[in-house]
Amino acid sequence: MEILVLQPHGYCPGVKRALELASKALKEDSRPLTMLGGLVHNETVLKDLVEEGLRLSEDNVVDTILSAKKGDRFLFSAHGHPLAYEELCDLKEATYYDGTCPFVQENLEAGLNYEGAILYLGIEGHDEATAFLANVPHSVFYDVKSGKWNAIKLKGMNQQVGIICQTTLGNDEIAKALEEIKQYFPDATLLKGNCPPSKARQEVIAKLKDVDALIIMGSQSSANSKQLVRIGESIGIESHLCLDVNEVAKLDLKGKKKIALGSGASVPEATLQDALTYLRSL
Repeated sequence: MEILVLQPHGYCPGVKRALELASKALKEDSRPLTMLGGLVHNETVLKDLVEEGLRLSEDNVVDTILSAKKGDRFLFSAHGHPLAYEELCDLKEATYYDGTCPFVQENLEAGLNYEGAILYLGIEGHDEATAFLANVPHSVFYDVKSGKWNAIKLKGMNQQVGIICQTTLGNDEIAKALEEIKQYFPDATLLKGNCPPSKARQEVIAKLKDVDALIIMGSQSSANSKQLVRIGESIGIESHLCLDVNEVAKLDLKGKKKIALGSGASVPEATLQDALTYLRSL
């Protein structure tokens, strides 16, 4: 069996930054550190951080902050957060660490600084989309999964339209949405597409040929990981999403001569290497 390891794999820069921030905060201060929201979308990674001492909040973010005592410490996720949460932390005299991905931060700044109307392309309910819409409340949301958006509301703004995308969207999802949007707003400008790391992983999979199966290491909670599987399926490749090597071992790979192995942006290198070792043993 031939194993093709896809590049890039492992942590993307934004996830790596968030995890390094978490580890540093845990080491530099003995006071409890509570995660607000999911730092990254990978259960294995979060389990390791909990073992290092990170606490998971069982309440919603607002209630957690409001119940804080002076000096309590919080960690915001890589996906962004409503900026009002920072104001609440300041009000409670709590310390917070911002794990927001630089690409997510760039999208927010673009939305806040654009002098026209904003149309945000994303997945309804995703942490990144929810945070952006909270911070740029005048924006109009386009759900790429359902295709629902309020073109009439956007038209009523009577301004040049700027488009910003959730960083983990698929290239084809963005292209399809833009095609529809341009029918209503031909002069609309794409200000921010998906992030370079997401785009690079997607393009590698879209070009795959002569592969019997695609295995993506990643979580079912990870939009970017599921996106890679969806792209594989869209070009006719049997595709699987596996959290760890145990899930890989459950796959029926009999008769497969060539397998492509890749990972989502929140997957430790060790997880991919464990899967690679197992596949090479078959």
